[in-house]
Amino acid sequence: KIYVTLDGLGDLPDESVTLDWSKTSLELRVVDLIPGKDHVLTIAKLLDDVDKATCKKKKDRVTITLKKSVSVTWYELTKKD
Repeated sequence: KIYVTLDGLGDLPDESVTLDWSKTSLELRVVDLIPGKDHVLTIAKLLDDVDKATCKKKKDRVTITLKKSVSVTWYELTKKD
């Protein structure tokens, strides 16, 4: 799981938080937390493949849950070049 803390998140509609993902990357976007500005978290190279990614919006936090393709422990989130 990845936890992203943003003050005031609970005041936004659920549609303001989106998660786009592929097997090896993800992008979390929060629209209009500050009017006219988007907050974006991009992870271009995850350590390994994922089969599923979901996010849940809470009062001041977004929780991103990743389901790994292979059940191994990740000691890092991203691949090093």
